[in-house]
Amino acid sequence: MLEPHRAPDPGLDRVLEDVRTSAYGTERRYGITLPARRAR
Repeated sequence: MLEPHRAPDPGLDRVLEDVRTSAYGTERRYGITLPARRAR
């Protein structure tokens, strides 16, 4: 699993961060546990 802070490409780092943020928002809304959270 990729660790955002270790990503070689800043662009990829940004995308991963956006994906995780989006995942957190979804979890909050639906009350579900997402892989993005556990893989932290």
